[in-house]
Amino acid sequence: MEKFNVIREIQELKNQLSYSKNIGFFFGAGTSTALGIPNISDLSDSIEESLTGDLSKNFQIIKKDLETTLPDRKINIEDILNQTRRIREITGEKEEKEYLEINGRSAKELDVNICNKIYEIISKKEKEVNLQNTMKFLAWLNMQNRDFSKEIYTSN
Repeated sequence: MEKFNVIREIQELKNQLSYSKNIGFFFGAGTSTALGIPNISDLSDSIEESLTGDLSKNFQIIKKDLETTLPDRKINIEDILNQTRRIREITGEKEEKEYLEINGRSAKELDVNICNKIYEIISKKEKEVNLQNTMKFLAWLNMQNRDFSKEIYTSN
């Protein structure tokens, strides 16, 4: 069985790209993690740890409810936000209406707080990221003299 030859593969890719008119790249979800941006699991854990008081209590109520509803997978921050927004919708964001013992005003407060924490965490990490290889890739892509567009796709 032949081992994977990185040099040969890069040369083959370079050869193919030099004759292609359309270039497209697809970067998976691990791309940002490779740069040092937290993945959804790490982000979920960080936010859960940062919440206090009623925000933490409501977060835990929603998480436990989702764990019983979706027992086959780990609940993440997207699941929590989706459920929080459903509670906001069901209650009309009114303090006197509740779902899972969480009133509409508290659901709105949790939603806003989680979004602010996501922004804080990602913004902080983005400042620490080493973009040297990314910049090299973009510089190379921009040097390609093509009559067609250059496309980059991501699952993020």
